[in-house]
Amino acid sequence: MSIVGIDVSDNNGTLNWDVIKELIDFAIVRVGYGSNYESQDDKQAIRNMQELERIGKPYGVYLYSYALNEDEAHSEAAHILRMIAGFNPKLGIYIDQEDADSYKVRNNKNPYEHGEDYTRFCQIVMNDLKAVGFETVGTYANLNWFENILDREALTDKKWLAIWGPDNCPVEWAEIWQYCSDGTVDGSSLRTDMNNYINEDNFAKLTETAAPDYEPEVPIPEREIEDVGTMYNKGDHVCYNRIYYTAGDWTDGAAPYYTDGVITDVYEGSRHPYLIGDGTGFVDDNCITGYHNEPEDDTTENESLRQVLYDVLDTPVSPELLPPKDGDIAQKTEDLVGPYELHDFYLYYMLRFGFSPEKIFTLAVNAFAGVYEKETILKWLKIFYRRFFSQQFKRSCLPDGPKVGSVALSPRGDWRMPSDACAALWLKELEQLQ
Repeated sequence: MSIVGIDVSDNNGTLNWDVIKELIDFAIVRVGYGSNYESQDDKQAIRNMQELERIGKPYGVYLYSYALNEDEAHSEAAHILRMIAGFNPKLGIYIDQEDADSYKVRNNKNPYEHGEDYTRFCQIVMNDLKAVGFETVGTYANLNWFENILDREALTDKKWLAIWGPDNCPVEWAEIWQYCSDGTVDGSSLRTDMNNYINEDNFAKLTETAAPDYEPEVPIPEREIEDVGTMYNKGDHVCYNRIYYTAGDWTDGAAPYYTDGVITDVYEGSRHPYLIGDGTGFVDDNCITGYHNEPEDDTTENESLRQVLYDVLDTPVSPELLPPKDGDIAQKTEDLVGPYELHDFYLYYMLRFGFSPEKIFTLAVNAFAGVYEKETILKWLKIFYRRFFSQQFKRSCLPDGPKVGSVALSPRGDWRMPSDACAALWLKELEQLQ
C-alpha cells in the first residue's frame, strides 16, 4: 500500500478538492511564512483546511521558516497556532527549514555556519506547539539540511524529508517523503509536490486524533512600514538596485538580473508599488536609483576610429577553430548555443539561487516577454542544461582571480562539479513543460 499525498499553498491557486480527493490519501497545507503577521498568512490556507475537512481527508500543516533568532521562532509558532485555531490538522504540524530565496544567507545567517541555531529554532517552535497540546510536530527539510546543517539526532520529533529522484525513500527515519515537485492534480497541468506517508501504522492512528483545545494568541500588530511614496509614474523607465517578488514582499529584496525597466503599473499604498515590465517584479522609491538615461549620441571625432569600433561591436562571436570563408563568418556561436542573454539569465538563477528548471523557465518567460517566444526560451534552456552538465571538463579558460559574490565557476575556487554529473533529471522536468 502506498499512502499518497500532496502539499499545497496559495501558489497552487484555488483547488478543486472534489476532484483532488479521488487522487490522494492526504494533504499538507501551508499556513504561512515567517513571523506572526497577517500579511504573511497563506491566502488559501483557511479555504484549503475547510475543504479538506469537508471532504473528509486527513491533513497536516506547515509554515515556511524565516526565523533568524529565538524571538522570531516563538513568533512563528504563534503564527501557526493562530492559523489553525478551530481546525484539526491530524497529520501534524511541520516547520519548513530551507533557504530557497537566500534570505538567511543575505541576512548573515548562512545555514552551514549556523546549523545549531536553526536546529534550536525548530525545537522552539515544536516545544511551543507541544505546550498547548499538539503532540504530532516535526521538521521539513531536504536531505542535505538534515545531514549537513541541522542536528538530526537532536530533532527527536517527526521528520518530513524532501528528496527527489529515488524510487524509494533512502532513509528509515522519515515519517513523510516528498518524492517529486512535478506531480499533477485537478486533471490539469497544475504541478504540485507529491508525498508518501512512510509510516502506515502511524498514519492510521493519527487519522483518529483530534486537535487540542487552546486559546490562540492575539496576532501581533502589523509592522510599521515606512511610507515609500510614489514619486514615479506608469511608463517611467527607471534604474533600481534590488527587486521584490510581490508588492507586499517583506524580505530585503533580490539582486536584479536587469537593473532597469519600465514601470507598467502602480499599486498605491503597497510596500513596493511599482510593477516592472510584465511580471518582472516590484520596486519602490527606496530601491529606485533614478531615471534610466538613454545612451548619448556618439561623440567620437575620429571617423576612422569610430568605424573600426563599430565594426568590432557588430561582429558576432564565432568558434575560433572555424575561420571565415571568403571574409564571411562561417558560424555564429549564438546560432548553436542560443542568445547569450538567455544563457546568462539561466546560469545566474541556477547557480546563485538553485532554482529548478521549471521555475527558471517561468521567470525567463516573464523577463523576456515580447523578446522571445516561450518555445524559443524552452529550446535554449534544454540546450543550456545539456551543455552545462556535459561540457564542463573539456578545458578551463578562467584566469586566476578574486572571487566575487558567493558563487564561483573557477575550478581553482569553489567549483567542484563531479565529472560524472548528468543532466537527465533536469531535462526530464523540462520535457514536461509546454
